[in-house]
Amino acid sequence: MKIENNETSVIVTEQKVAKEVESDNIGIKPQGSATPDSNVSAKEADTRGVPITSVPIGDISSGTASSGTVLSGTALKNPYLAMWDGTALVEGVLYNRNKMLGLKECYIKENRDSLGRAVKWQRRCRSVGMAQPAKYVGARVVKAAGYTLVIDNPKTGNSEEVPDALLDPYYVVMDGNGRREGHNLDLEEAKKDPTYKPFDFPFFYEDIRDPKLFQQQFVSINFDVEKPSNAQLISYAVTVYNDPSAKLYNELQKEGFVVKAAAHYVYGKELSREDVTKINKGQAVSVDTDLVSYMQKALELYQGIFVGNASARVLKGVPLARWTCNKFRQAEDKDEVLLQISRAFSAIDPKGIAELQDARGVRGDKTMTTEIVLCTLFDKIFYS
Repeated sequence: MKIENNETSVIVTEQKVAKEVESDNIGIKPQGSATPDSNVSAKEADTRGVPITSVPIGDISSGTASSGTVLSGTALKNPYLAMWDGTALVEGVLYNRNKMLGLKECYIKENRDSLGRAVKWQRRCRSVGMAQPAKYVGARVVKAAGYTLVIDNPKTGNSEEVPDALLDPYYVVMDGNGRREGHNLDLEEAKKDPTYKPFDFPFFYEDIRDPKLFQQQFVSINFDVEKPSNAQLISYAVTVYNDPSAKLYNELQKEGFVVKAAAHYVYGKELSREDVTKINKGQAVSVDTDLVSYMQKALELYQGIFVGNASARVLKGVPLARWTCNKFRQAEDKDEVLLQISRAFSAIDPKGIAELQDARGVRGDKTMTTEIVLCTLFDKIFYS
């Protein structure tokens, strides 16, 4: 079994898995503390991290661990970095990630794209520092809340889930994922250049044991820092509550459906922020279940008609979903509308398909948008 994170790889044989699990059951020693050279004025203590003098290439490590970089056969040294001493994090201590290389870290797969914001955060933190410390929690409570914990494999570019048997020694950044990715970029520079000083990354640990409490705080933090998209909030609901509607909505988006189109097929309407908040909390959303049933039947028909990449824009776009939804809303007999859609759209010839694929609005003319042009064509097909 092989697990690799965004820094270095962790190769775990079946024997080593058993050994680590057995070792975890023995107990955890008190944790070391943050470095005194942190520029944060909170509680600090002497670091017990071991300064990096030479770290053999290919050492098996994890989290922020450095396996060193070779220049003329000599491992580079950086006085601003130190290895984590391997003891567990504790509350009430302000740590500095520069002095915690090797700390086992994984991240929440369902979280926003923090990697995509890494460069922005690196520049900001190097310029003005971190306005507030990041917050770490134990991986076990995050998994219990229903989230998927992964480590990036830098060789394949894919993320790999951390096996349940190995979760206990891992930590998760609850608040500060973008800053963490920016700091990872800074650490990479520090590993290459022994004179490079990465920005200080202060963080503290909170021993949260209640999965529900973690979920509430995690969502609150996302709202406070940067409003997550509707798709991201509903993704949390899929993970935590296994909501079948949210799951279908999520799947359609992964297949390339526009957000509003997916909402029409799954909920029979565009979702308001209030709707999304309710879904995120596992609460029921007011929907016309009869309408939703017909929308999903129509979607099945469309998926059999609009096949191939050329038709994806028609199938997965908002115009077809909104047009269909309006047809059902206005109908006295939804069964008759569904039957007519099936007859009319199944009879479209290749020329008609091509006309839909090529349909475009007139730039600057609000009376001839692409949606209006497409809906006119849909009506022409429906009433033909």
